[in-house]
Amino acid sequence: MENVSDQLRRRLREKLNQKKLQNTQLTTKEKRKIYRQVDDDKKLMANDARVSSIMKGYYIDAMASSHNVNVINPVLILNDIEKYKVEYYEFLANFMKDVTLDVELWKKDMMVGYNKLISLVEKEEYMVNLNEEYKKKYKSYFITPYIRYMGLMTGIDILRDL
Repeated sequence: MENVSDQLRRRLREKLNQKKLQNTQLTTKEKRKIYRQVDDDKKLMANDARVSSIMKGYYIDAMASSHNVNVINPVLILNDIEKYKVEYYEFLANFMKDVTLDVELWKKDMMVGYNKLISLVEKEEYMVNLNEEYKKKYKSYFITPYIRYMGLMTGIDILRDL
């Protein structure tokens, strides 16, 4: 199993590769900034007994998969939990708007099949199945590594509330 230092180094390589793929040249200053960030993250987590291995694992997963979201170090969250709860609620509110629009468009497309049905029994069965698929699709948006990580850190279980 990979230790935290190896995982953070791997994440560093991924960030560097991502920058290269974006056809931008990393300046020496940008490289130093990324290296400093990884070193700071390692030191913060190593020196804080409140950070469990599960938190570290979720943090690394969230960093690896959430390139467009600023993933906050577990120590910083633990130091100011209320601030990050509010930020996470704001993130979820905005995220839910986008998800709802996407899922409603999906549901609208699925209603085309419903409108072609003739018998009431078929229509009722179709709506029951559509409702179940709707719930699954909606919940599937909320199982990202970032949402799992922030849920763990803030105690906000969005899946329970859906």
